[in-house]
Amino acid sequence: QRLITPPLLQPTERNAATYPCRLVHPDHPVNTEGTFLLHRRQDRTIEVLDEHRIIGTVDGEPAQDLNDYLDNKPDCAGILPIAPVRNDGAYLDFAIPAEDEQ
Repeated sequence: QRLITPPLLQPTERNAATYPCRLVHPDHPVNTEGTFLLHRRQDRTIEVLDEHRIIGTVDGEPAQDLNDYLDNKPDCAGILPIAPVRNDGAYLDFAIPAEDEQ
């Protein structure tokens, strides 16, 4: 490994956390091609919206992490675009894209 010359330009390392969202209606298919929105209500519950329709909720420790994240972003007004990662029927996993990707 020491003998291999590193590339001249190395991309910055990125990591993204994924969060689970429990789907409100798991029997209805969710199109993961679109853009979803993360919405924090006044009571600090976290919802996932597909356009204007609530498709899921985030509970437990992931909701706490997202509330902490949103507390540090007062300019977003409790709404963020999210990117779906995978859907297994009952849950939708999503990530928050980096600011330069939005």
